[in-house]
Amino acid sequence: MREYELVEKNLRENELKSVTCNKCGKTKKLYGEDYQKAWDAEEFQSFSCSFGYGSKFDMDKWIFDLCEDCLEEIVNTFKIKPEGFGVNNVATS
Repeated sequence: MREYELVEKNLRENELKSVTCNKCGKTKKLYGEDYQKAWDAEEFQSFSCSFGYGSKFDMDKWIFDLCEDCLEEIVNTFKIKPEGFGVNNVATS
């Protein structure tokens, strides 16, 4: 879950101020310039799922964030791991 706050700039726009993992609730407050906030938010991944007509979740759209620890925990339950999983890091299998 990403939380935004409205900040006055030349134009009004939503500015990312924190990211929260929808699974474990870990929150990271974001400070500094835009590039620093983007860098600090990288330990979270954002997901968007759109379900089609006739699906169990007919026409729903889900948007959520997971921290790296929760994402790794979920992926480790997969019978077939995603391509590239564990290639550039110490992810467990």
